[in-house]
Amino acid sequence: MEEGVRGVSWATIAVGVFSIVGTLLGVALGLFGERWVRRWGAVRCVVDSWEAIEPTNGTEERDIQVTFLNDKDVNAVIWDMRVEFHREGHESLFPPLTYSEGVDRGQLVGKLNLPLQIAVTQRMRVSLHGEDLRMAWSADRAEFVATIAGIGEGREELRPPWR
Repeated sequence: MEEGVRGVSWATIAVGVFSIVGTLLGVALGLFGERWVRRWGAVRCVVDSWEAIEPTNGTEERDIQVTFLNDKDVNAVIWDMRVEFHREGHESLFPPLTYSEGVDRGQLVGKLNLPLQIAVTQRMRVSLHGEDLRMAWSADRAEFVATIAGIGEGREELRPPWR
């Protein structure tokens, strides 16, 4: 070796490699990790009430009040909200669900956009008569079901099913 010229030590090479790997890892986590952390969290659904409305002309109705809370750091969407009645050995019943108050009163329930970190309460109504009413009266169980984008179906049992 010539005088005044030194070789590069393994320690120097190791520091360089770890610096490059650490920088690349930091960039990857910054690009993808933040997005994952923002989407991480839960969308909660709580049935606040399931109550009978005074029957009229052979039709019985139940109001259901549901509160949703989006714990994610991004907006969430709820759709396909419904009430299902089940009886062992019989076909399930999926009656129409309508809004029971506000400007959408009487309209079929549609999708619901949930802002982050804010509780949103919806009051909805199921109206039954005839054969559907008999099926609801004989149901073993009833459930409120909502599809949450990116998560799947959420189910809450309604007690009593219809009595």
